[in-house]
Amino acid sequence: MGLTVFACLIGFFIISQIGYMDALTRVPVCGAMQLFLLGRPGRIDAVLDTMAAVGFAGMGLVAAMGLTSLVEKSWRLRDLILGIANTVIASLMICQWLVAWAFFHPETWQARAIMAIAPEAPVVYMDDLLSGWDRYADSPNWAQIAPKTYFNDTIGIYAREEVARTCFQADFIRANLKNIYSRGNLPNGTPIAALPDHALEKAERVFVFYDREGRYLSYDTYWDDESYPEMQKRNAERDEEGRQVDASEVWGQVMKSLFSEPEGELGPEEDVRPYTREEINAMVKATWDRDAPLPEE
Repeated sequence: MGLTVFACLIGFFIISQIGYMDALTRVPVCGAMQLFLLGRPGRIDAVLDTMAAVGFAGMGLVAAMGLTSLVEKSWRLRDLILGIANTVIASLMICQWLVAWAFFHPETWQARAIMAIAPEAPVVYMDDLLSGWDRYADSPNWAQIAPKTYFNDTIGIYAREEVARTCFQADFIRANLKNIYSRGNLPNGTPIAALPDHALEKAERVFVFYDREGRYLSYDTYWDDESYPEMQKRNAERDEEGRQVDASEVWGQVMKSLFSEPEGELGPEEDVRPYTREEINAMVKATWDRDAPLPEE
């Protein structure tokens, strides 16, 4: 019986970890993460609450088998080892649920107690990494007209960096950090209270495109709509206005303008024409004559 419980707990633990990672990768916004992981209030219908239920059931079976063995005086060393192993696995399943619950309820005393005994996760950095490579600033075809705002007169498109997706609020993350690091400082000595809001929220920014009249067109990751509900909303509002915009065409125009030389940069058309066969043969002969080894005397 102990071996059967062990095999079942191991199987559930592996399946739950796969489901846990799948839930994290499929959650479109941070606000939906709690529902995906802990389920609806009063129900067991998500990954971690189901895992915790299995963990409690496993603990109950281990306790029942242990009491039976003591009463019947039939316990063996193998049963004791399996009982300890089953208890550890079931405890891990319950602890993962407890830590997740504490994360989503950082202001409670239970969360502070749980996080006080949970292992401290290392903080690698806490820098402002909100913006990626600004390719518009590096392109000669785009003129900067305001901070993080550019205009290309040839295609008539404005590109402005805006927040496209936010995660947890700064106060929420700050409260969790204080629960994890009870002294009030990160491992590198930085006071948690001094961390700026934008460094904690980690909002994701994208460049949003507008036409000459300042009307919304699209944004530079339009192909990943499911990850940006707010941008989906803007797309729907644009379509309701009767403006049918081909996002892929806008993207193509922008990309072409980013990676092409400004008009006239390459000189007159005759300077960039293809070489003739005679010119190519002459260049090859000149190179060969220059690189050929000198004849031995």
